[in-house]
Amino acid sequence: MLRLALRRQWVVALLVAIVGAVLCTFLGNWQWHKSQSSHGDIQNLVYSFNWWLFAALCLGVWAKALRDESRRMADPEAGLPGIAGLPKRREAVVAMETDDPEVDEWNAWLAELGTRDRRAGR
Repeated sequence: MLRLALRRQWVVALLVAIVGAVLCTFLGNWQWHKSQSSHGDIQNLVYSFNWWLFAALCLGVWAKALRDESRRMADPEAGLPGIAGLPKRREAVVAMETDDPEVDEWNAWLAELGTRDRRAGR
């Protein structure tokens, strides 16, 4: 997973997540100090915890996305994470014949894209 995390796209995503976490932490501290002032109230106090939670979520979402991607790369046949009622794997796209030539052309193009994706291992 470390090798994947060192790819440029994941490093950029991590930097964005860190900037977001720092910003949310700063806003949480600001709300905390605002709640402790004479003009502050319980709403500011709750908002401070809310911002700190957002800071944790910035990094948590990055870590979960990285973990999911590394699992997908380790076992490409496992497919996408299962959602109730949906298949785990993408099914092959086939061109359907209709009475509309424009729709037929569109479906053929989509089928070709699906074939390219399967060849590329996506």
